[in-house]
Amino acid sequence: MDFLKKQRIKVNLNIAPLIDIIFLLLMFFMLSYHFALNPGINLSLPESKTATINENNEEIIIYITSNQEIYLNQERTSQEELLEALKTKIASTKSTNIMIKGDRRIELGLAVKIIDIAEQANVENIILSTESANYEE
Repeated sequence: MDFLKKQRIKVNLNIAPLIDIIFLLLMFFMLSYHFALNPGINLSLPESKTATINENNEEIIIYITSNQEIYLNQERTSQEELLEALKTKIASTKSTNIMIKGDRRIELGLAVKIIDIAEQANVENIILSTESANYEE
């Protein structure tokens, strides 16, 4: 009896395109993670030579944009609603410290109003966020 041997088909798997796809996915997730960490609020903070680094991560942050828009922890609010929103946020986080990140082009009067509203909400510590300065006198 003569049996026919089945011929095996040799399969070559080229993994180079798979490695390319893995690297593309890795870059996509790294970039999307980077953008998720940065807030969507565009600010140009004022500069200060005497600024110190704050080690405490404040849970309550008020952003004031150059267009005079006010955000309380990424949620847009108005001056009229800020006091109640701030009181609610303080009650829920049990924190009496806030950080104000205001654009360098905002009006001083608006910044004073925001600080006054924070004091009305019984905030104990108000931290003004700045960038370190590199200017010469």
